[in-house]
This record gives sequence, C-alpha cells and structure tokens, in this order.
Amino acid sequence: MKSTGSILVVDDEAAILHLYSMCLREAGYDVMTAATGRACLQLVCQRRPDLVLLDVGLPDVNGVEVCRQIKGDADLQDVSVVLCSGEAISSGDKVGGLEIGADDYLTKPVSHDELVARIRMLMRLRHSVTELRASEEHHRRLIEILPDAVCLVQAHGRIMSVNSQAVAMLGCKSPAELIEKNFLDLISATDQERLKNDIKVALIAGIIRDAEYALIRKDGGLLRVELSATVTNGGKGRPAGLVCVLRDITERKAAAEKIQQLVALLDQAHDAIIVCDLGEHIRFFNQGAERILGWKALEVQGCRATDLFFQNRPTFLEAQSTLVRTGKWQGELLLYTKNKQPIIFQSRWTLARFSQESSPMVVSIYTDVTERKLAEEKLKEQEALSRHILRTSMEGYCRLNMSGKILDVNEACCRLTGYSREELLSMRISDLDINKPIPEHALQHMQHILKSGGDRFETRYRRKNGRLLDVEVIASSLKLSGNYIIEFLRDVTDRKRAEGELRSLHRRIIEVQEAERLRLAFEIHDGINQLIASVKMRLKNVEISLPPLKPAAREILSRCDQLLARALEENRRIARNLRPSDLDDFGLFAACRNFCDEMRLRTNIGIQCRISALVRRLSPAIELNLFRIVQEAINNIEKHARAQTIKVQLGFRGDSIYLKIQDDGRGFDLQKPNSLRTKGHGLGLTNMRERAVSLGGTCKIQSLAKKGTTITVNIPLQKDAKTGAGPA
Repeated sequence: MKSTGSILVVDDEAAILHLYSMCLREAGYDVMTAATGRACLQLVCQRRPDLVLLDVGLPDVNGVEVCRQIKGDADLQDVSVVLCSGEAISSGDKVGGLEIGADDYLTKPVSHDELVARIRMLMRLRHSVTELRASEEHHRRLIEILPDAVCLVQAHGRIMSVNSQAVAMLGCKSPAELIEKNFLDLISATDQERLKNDIKVALIAGIIRDAEYALIRKDGGLLRVELSATVTNGGKGRPAGLVCVLRDITERKAAAEKIQQLVALLDQAHDAIIVCDLGEHIRFFNQGAERILGWKALEVQGCRATDLFFQNRPTFLEAQSTLVRTGKWQGELLLYTKNKQPIIFQSRWTLARFSQESSPMVVSIYTDVTERKLAEEKLKEQEALSRHILRTSMEGYCRLNMSGKILDVNEACCRLTGYSREELLSMRISDLDINKPIPEHALQHMQHILKSGGDRFETRYRRKNGRLLDVEVIASSLKLSGNYIIEFLRDVTDRKRAEGELRSLHRRIIEVQEAERLRLAFEIHDGINQLIASVKMRLKNVEISLPPLKPAAREILSRCDQLLARALEENRRIARNLRPSDLDDFGLFAACRNFCDEMRLRTNIGIQCRISALVRRLSPAIELNLFRIVQEAINNIEKHARAQTIKVQLGFRGDSIYLKIQDDGRGFDLQKPNSLRTKGHGLGLTNMRERAVSLGGTCKIQSLAKKGTTITVNIPLQKDAKTGAGPA
C-alpha cells in the first residue's frame, strides 16, 4: 500500500502503542513509536514525522510539555500534534492542550474508526496548509523577479514589505532600511499633497494608474517614477492598504524633455533660401542660410554653389538635369557648412524668371532635416526596442481596431492562445473571449475602454485545443491615425483554481463538522439516553419493591431518579444543539426562534428576536449554516460576553438574507488577535466567517472592549435561486 504520510505514536502502555500503530499502518501510514517524551523529541528532530499522536501521561516528560517544545521550535512548525489521554479529559485539560498549539485532543478510549478519521482529517489539513505556503512562496518569487519596484503600504502610509528592485531603486542596502517607514517620507515635498489626494481617491476607486512623482533616494537625489497601485482588502469590508508598483522614468523624462527642446528649436528655425543662375552662381543668400551654413551673404555673392556646399557633384548634376527638364525638383541633399560640417536638407528647387527679359534663375529652399533624420533613426531604434520587449514579454500583447479585429500580437499571446501569429491576425477578439462571443458585445466593451481610457477585468479565453483559460486583461486606448485598443493578457487559471480549492476546503471542513455533529447526536440519542432510561426504570422498580419501613433508601432512590431525569434532559438538549430536529422539520426561522426561546429560559439572558417568515424553504446548506452561525454566536455570548441582552434580527434585505446578532457584553479588541484565543472564541468566529464565505456571503464582526459585539451576515439569494426563496 502506498504511504500517505508518516506518524509517530508515543505511549508508555505497550498494548495501546501496539494497537494504535497497527490501526494506522492498516490505514496506509508509515508509523514510528516511542514510549517516553525524550525519545519522542529525539525522533521528531531526527525523522520529522508529519504527525505525532502523543499520550499526555508519559513517565518522564509530560505530553503537554513535549507538545509545547515541538510547537515552540520554528524548524518543526509543519509537524502536527494530537494529544491523547484517558485521565486528563476535562474541558480545562482539552482547552489547555489546544492553547499551547495541539492540533487536536482525543479522549481514551478512542475507536479505530474515529482515530483513523481524525488522523486523515488532520493530514488533509496539513497538506492544504503546505500547498498554501508553497503558493505564497511562488507569488513572492514572482514579485522578486519583476523588473519594477513593488511596495506593500498600509492605508495610513506605513511600508510593510518591499522587493529587491525597490531597495536598489532607492539606493538602500537591505529591505530593513525601508520597512516601517512612512511611504510619504520617500516622496518629495512638492508631490506629497498630490499623493495624499491620490491615495484617498484610490481607497474609494480601488486603483492608482501611471501617476508620476519625485522619489527621494537615500543619498538625497530625486528620482522620477511612475506609480501604479491597487487597494488590498482588509477582510472586514475596509481597505487594508496599497500594493504599489514603481517604475523609474528618469531617462524617459529626460529624453522627452530633450525632444521637446528640439521641437521648440525647429519651430523657431528659418529655412535657407538660395537663388542661383544656371551657371550655379549665387545671387541671393538669406539670413536663414547665413545662420545654418555659416557664411555671410557678402562672402558667397557670385560664388559657385557647388564649390561651397556640394562635394557630391554627380548628385547635384542629376538634380539640375531634372530641374531643367521639368522645371522643378525636390529631394534630399547633403550640404556642408563653412566649417565643413555636413547637413542634410530637404530641398525644393524651382526654375523661375523674374521677368521676360531675364535669364532663368533657380530658387532653392533648403529645410534642415539633419535632426529629423537623427530622430528617425532614434525612433527606429526605439521601435525595435519596443518590439523586442513585447516579443520577449511573459504577458500576452495584442492590438485591436475598434471593430475587434486583431492587428498585432506578440509571441506570449501566441503561446497563451495556442494559435500562430498568422492565425490570430485573421481573427477577432470575440473568437477568443467566450464571455463576449458576439462581436457587438466586444464592440460595446471597446467603446467603454475608449471613453474611460482603460479597463482591468478578468474573462475566459478558449485556446486552439479547446481548453479554457482564465485571463486577466489590462486594456487601454491608443489614438494614432485611428483609435486602437491595447490589451495585455495574463493567464490566471492556476490562481483561480487555487482560490476555488481554498473555498472548497472551507466547505469540506464544515461538511466534516456537520457529519460529526450528526453522528454524535444519534449516538447520544440511541446509546447514552437509552442506557440512562433503562437505569432509571430499574431504579424505579427497586424503589417500588422496597418495604415501606425504609424511608432513607427510598429517599436516595428518589434523588437518583431525579438526577437521571436531569441527565436525560441535558443529553436531549445537547443532541438538539448538535442536530436540531426543528431545523429539518420546520426550517431555519422556526429553529432559530425555538433556540432563542430555549436559551432565554435556560440562561435568563434577555433575548429579543425579530425574525421574518419565508414563502418557501431555503436550501439545506443555507439553513444549516445560518443556524450554526446563530447557535455559535449565542453560545459564545453565553460563555464569554457576560451580556444581559441579546438582539437577533433575521430577514431579507434586497436580494440577500440578512442576519444581525448584537449583545451588550464586555466585547473584545479586534486589533489584538491574541485576545480572541485567550477568551476561547477565536475559532468560533473563524468558523462563522468560513460558513458565510462558503455560501458566497460575508460575515462582519464589530466589537469594542466593554461595549459589546455585533455580528452581521449577508448571504446573496441568487446563490439559492432554485429554492424560490424570498421575503414573505
């Protein structure tokens, strides 16, 4: 049988050690054994088992202390520990064991099936946690290889983490120099107020895109950066902070400024205008020519132009021949200045006469295009560089016209879709996007992008082989000779799958919990209660058979009868809490109302219920999970809050079902997570959130010390459309 994990069983009783080892080996696990706490610690350090089944009452080191040492070692954080005891079985013992880090606490004797089921559940949880850590490490490495600087900033500006590119960009040696600093302190004073306003807008809109600021390096120098940021969710309906991506645009800004200066200079320049006779003698030389070519008009008057400017005489003679034949010529010529510096001109020659009697003259207008030619070469280099970047980019790129026709793609886009470049250039974007299979829908979306300037969304593409991909698209509009849409595509299929698996894990955990509750309820009802009822009946028969002259014995038997009756009632209450029959028979709202009435009578806490009615029953999943949230919340209030009043409101709000539970108890500080565990209800709150998330809803918890707690749950009813549920 293929091993499904390694387990270390620790117990000082040889029979129990042999029994547990045999059970787990039959279940497919590699089993190691130890009889003492010291041997356990040694084996854990040497062999690193996946799980330790640890007896509490060991002869040398108490099992609780062994668990504390394992959980306190950072190198052993992946080792799960299950405490097991037949003596330390009180609630306090179990809570103490779980609070030091134990993953579960079993009470001896434990059946073969329950032992294997508990171990399998913990091994599945351990495997899921390991996969989650691997996913986190994968995303951390992706951020590290990004060419841009990435910073995680809290909403009030404190820097939480940076990648290596951010450290290098700011001239620091390590991330520690930036962590805990205020991000605003890294921005120049002239840009700080603008950044504050941008952050306020981003916390509402969710994004900052391509905003430019001056960044202060460690050495005091300024660095121009382009910042894009997205808001992270704090999980309580409020933004937690920003993920900022910064790109150094210093060189780009410098190049842009130079181009602007060059454009301004060319705008002020005057063309060189030269008039010559057919013998090439210069008759007129304007100030533009003086400035450009370096000669004064008096110096060149009467001189041959070819002797001064032209060193490539064949080109000049060819242009002159065309001029004589057609009366005009235009083209590029290379001319030299007085200092023998070459200049490229866009030349326009015209054969003209000033009068009927005068000889023909050649009017030449020379526009200096040297800088333009150099700029064209630079532009060609930039275009080649852009094509290279797009070609080697890991993200897919495509350019679309406003009818959805694909005009250009890179190699990453071909790899992502499975089509060749030629195939893609013959397609429309609606041929790939299954969410917009109709060209008109794609056209409407592109019109929206054109008006808004850009969009970021997720959709699904169908590859050439038929496989579906989840794709994140960053789209922006581009206006050249016409309007175009630029899209950058990223395959997020693995990320979406991981998110779905995580949600599925929550649902599976809840299903296991409910199955265990149902099993325990049946065992209490069909097992323990039957035994208690049988004992009660037998004691009653004994009481009846006693002679009338033994009142003391009758009194004892009567008290035993009363205690057994109370035990039966308590067991029935526990069984109802584990799986209330009201929920199955009458539905969510009746079960919640009956539960509140029972709690009011049992605890003397004032419970006010405002519960609406349903036209039809909700789905079993919604009814069960909402009832568990009510049950968990009120039980927590009874145990920990010391509340006098509880208000429960259950009904409809728009297209969702709304649950609000409020108490006037002592509350707790949400900013101190450890306070949840010390009060013993951190796991309960987590369980409520997971149940709400499994239904596609939200669970919001608000609490302040000495001011009570409010729990608000919203579940969308469209998730339950097939039930026809709705407000009465």
